[in-house]
Amino acid sequence: MNGYSNTVSLVALSWMALEFTGSPLGVGLVVASRTVPKLVFSLPLGILSDRIGRRVPLQVTNYAGAVMSLVAVTMSLSGGVNIYVVLGLAMMVGALDAAQTTFCKAYVFDLLGREEAVNGMTMENLANRVFGVIAGFTSGLLLYSLGGAATFAAMAASYFLSAVILHAIPAQYMAPDVRSEIDATTSLPFLQTVMQLLRKPVVLVFVTIAATAEIFGMATLSRTFFLRSF
Repeated sequence: MNGYSNTVSLVALSWMALEFTGSPLGVGLVVASRTVPKLVFSLPLGILSDRIGRRVPLQVTNYAGAVMSLVAVTMSLSGGVNIYVVLGLAMMVGALDAAQTTFCKAYVFDLLGREEAVNGMTMENLANRVFGVIAGFTSGLLLYSLGGAATFAAMAASYFLSAVILHAIPAQYMAPDVRSEIDATTSLPFLQTVMQLLRKPVVLVFVTIAATAEIFGMATLSRTFFLRSF
């Protein structure tokens, strides 16, 4: 379900930026505003998840997304949305996305353990793509027929439903081979954990690949929104 809310927010906020500014620069600013929180918070959130667990923070993140979306609905209905509000919403969505992605991947590992983690993450990623396809169609339809308020309402419903679904999973469940690894890493100081990660070449390689893909992907998205406006 998080794939749905993330895609809806991307389409809605990018389109609103184009509507307010009439420029690809506006779309680029929205995309950048969504991406900066991922760059800033992803590593600290990953380390934090080892210390406080994943399920409850994931639920809190989704409930926070629902509240944020409902506030956006209210502002949209009252005519209080402008480009600055859109940029602010983009930053908040980006922060929520960073938390959801971090906690969700780790939670899949918690539930399935080391041997089944790759399969579980693959299925989770596939589900996000499926919901993303549905979101791409429905968000466009909602924007065209009912406007931004309805799109934000769809976001709120998706966030809320994601949080509710997590209640069906036993709160304390964790694969046996995972708990010992978490117990071994939580005693390390925060900065020491960061330095250990940065000393691993494989981590730097993956970071570089991910950053490059993000830059080219978002640049393509900004250009696509602009071309579709003609």
